[in-house]
Amino acid sequence: MQRSRQQIVEILKRKGKATLEELATQLGLAPITVRAHLSVLERDHLVTAEEVRGKVGRPFYVYSLTESANELFPRNYDALATRILDQLRLENGSAGVARLFHSVADKVADRYAAQVFGSDVQSRLAELAKLLAAEGTLAEWEQTGEGLFLRSYNCPYYRVARAHPEVCELDRHVFRKVLGTELVHVERMAEGDKRCSYLVRQP
Repeated sequence: MQRSRQQIVEILKRKGKATLEELATQLGLAPITVRAHLSVLERDHLVTAEEVRGKVGRPFYVYSLTESANELFPRNYDALATRILDQLRLENGSAGVARLFHSVADKVADRYAAQVFGSDVQSRLAELAKLLAAEGTLAEWEQTGEGLFLRSYNCPYYRVARAHPEVCELDRHVFRKVLGTELVHVERMAEGDKRCSYLVRQP
């Protein structure tokens, strides 16, 4: 996909909705150029426009992604589900399932930990967010008055997580090991939130 249109899709994925002017500002492009890109995305059934009428002034359009656009983002839940189901044939009971998830989480954590070298929680969090973003999760970190947050706008295991909430705990276990501190899951896409958010506890 052309770079500017890819950026539009990513902005809408993060924000949910945006006007032409908001997109133009974030992209640093002229509104007429952004409008042309939106026309292509609408033609390809990736973006939809909703007319909004205020109490004063002319009506304007607000843009958002279609269901089809979600398929543009990496989703690896099929591979994960297959591994889990294969292993479940070999093991029985809740204890066996718990061991399976912890085993998978430990291996993923080891892979991430080998690429995260920050000396403090904030620097490790920044490195972890970059690794996750490179894998297509649209991850980012943020420092707010409430603390440090790790946020993800694309869940690669979305369908599996809706049926098996343990998958969310798998990610939390991975992040806890890589960052060396506890995290609190405050938003979950699998439960209807627009993103997954973790509050990172600083030692």
